[in-house]
Amino acid sequence: MTTKQAWKKFLSSNGEECNIVIHCDTKEKAKKLLKYLHKKGFTWYGGTSLTKKTNWLEYKNETCYTSEVMFDNKENFLKDNFDILSFDDIEKYIDKKKKVDIEKYFRLKKEVTCICEIYCANCPLSSQNNNLNMGCSELEELKPYMAYKLLKKAKKEKEEKENEN
Repeated sequence: MTTKQAWKKFLSSNGEECNIVIHCDTKEKAKKLLKYLHKKGFTWYGGTSLTKKTNWLEYKNETCYTSEVMFDNKENFLKDNFDILSFDDIEKYIDKKKKVDIEKYFRLKKEVTCICEIYCANCPLSSQNNNLNMGCSELEELKPYMAYKLLKKAKKEKEEKENEN
């Protein structure tokens, strides 16, 4: 099983044991993992928010977290034949901040917003269509990769509309 497959299995286990744990050798990594899992709906056993505590200090650089969001020493999971994923190996799946070529972004923004009728019914940049409740005039408030994604969608839909006519 690849790291990506194991990570997907861990996330899709919905709090059930899946014999996969994530090893966090620093408190910062543990915080980042738990913050991500919190956003995905995971909680500590009993329902406590994952953002309240890490429980990292008990085992420090040997701390591993299960999909049931329990923790233990890495050695104990090795004895029980768990697959151990390093946080370093899964971090790329957690930190998906995409870099956007600024020149491309502004060129696309100018092209799309110059022809876009703000609040037009079918435009992906219309607040009714983008699930962000933001219109063209508010693109600057989005993270660049989110705005770029919306702009690409708007351009594609504009081109499809032109091809129909």
